[in-house]
Amino acid sequence: MDLECGFELANWEDIGATTLLTAKEIMTARNCDLVDGDGLIIRVKGPSAAAVLRFTSPLNGNRREMGLGRIRHLARHSASDN
Repeated sequence: MDLECGFELANWEDIGATTLLTAKEIMTARNCDLVDGDGLIIRVKGPSAAAVLRFTSPLNGNRREMGLGRIRHLARHSASDN
């Protein structure tokens, strides 16, 4: 278990089933990667977070990551207080 994140993180090879991430999980996570099992990664570093898509390239079969942008957390600190 990742102590900073507070959630069990799977190895990339073990991810098979899709797991829906909740807003509370994202807002309370710290310094970790949250994965949904279907290629979406929420990469949390300190007070900021970014969405990343992990996929296999159709051209050469290599695994790639594509940034989808920053996630804004308007109520991030208030979610951890509850």
